Amino acid sequence: MILAILKGFVEHDIALDHCMFCTDDKHLEDIEKEGHIDFCVRKAIALGVPAATAYKMASYNVARAYNLHDLGAAGAGYLADLLIIDDLNQVLVELVIKNGEIIDFDQLNSQNIASVSDADLLNSVKQPKINQENLELKADNTPVKVINLVAQSILTRGSEEILPNVDGKFEANRDFNKACVIERHGHSGGIGVSAIKGYNIENGAIATSVSHDAHNITAVGDNDADILLAVKELDRIQGGYVIASKGGIVAALPLELAGIISIQSGKTVQVQLNKMVAHARALGVPESIDPFMTLSFIALTVIPELRLTDNGLYDVNLGQFV
Repeated sequence: MILAILKGFVEHDIALDHCMFCTDDKHLEDIEKEGHIDFCVRKAIALGVPAATAYKMASYNVARAYNLHDLGAAGAGYLADLLIIDDLNQVLVELVIKNGEIIDFDQLNSQNIASVSDADLLNSVKQPKINQENLELKADNTPVKVINLVAQSILTRGSEEILPNVDGKFEANRDFNKACVIERHGHSGGIGVSAIKGYNIENGAIATSVSHDAHNITAVGDNDADILLAVKELDRIQGGYVIASKGGIVAALPLELAGIISIQSGKTVQVQLNKMVAHARALGVPESIDPFMTLSFIALTVIPELRLTDNGLYDVNLGQFV
């Protein structure tokens, strides 16, 4: 994304005084391999942005945008948050100083999040009681709208297709998986169901409580039994990622805080997530589809084309439920 946007700014000589960097939904492994905001700075400099401007976009411009008047620069009256950098173009950080103190990252990386006592934060998954009937989708030989995943993208495309069906009900398979979004905050209890193509999971289901922006439960599978199992396991562990297959829980990553944050160390989370990605691939999810990030965006109704929410299938281009 940064390449497409920033390249256009540079080519058209657009001022960058009010531009700043952000990252969104980067996996821990990607951050470890590529970096975070430092990755954005490197890319900007490689595209021709002067180093001083790129660093301002990562610091000073951000502080100004959020009215953080004591951050973003080095000078009298500013907090001593500093990076000691060996190579400006490559953003090789030698030392990090926060509030005037040197940060020990080895110690930080080995720590878990401090214990949390707020019961609401640790008990945020309040999904309705569901059974197989709640996951049924009527289908006959009439074409219906289907979500089509786009490789290496969070965009989707819509199509109209005749779904495989038995006794007037959609019968999911490897090609036509079933997607479900379940309200999990103890309010409406709504459940949205749709067919989805491109995820290609077989003999299993994957579910998560990380689902932008409402963070309801999203699940995709080729059979209702495993979908139900994965969804109920999320309720038991109070959020996270779950993989179910052939009637059993294959793997799970609890995200106990509000159903979206782990209290384990980053390294622990990364190791478990890598194992779960391998499980997802073994069940058929293609390399071109991120098995978890994709689920997190299925319900986000601001990105074209078709999205599924707890209220049903939504056409972003039309701005209405379909």
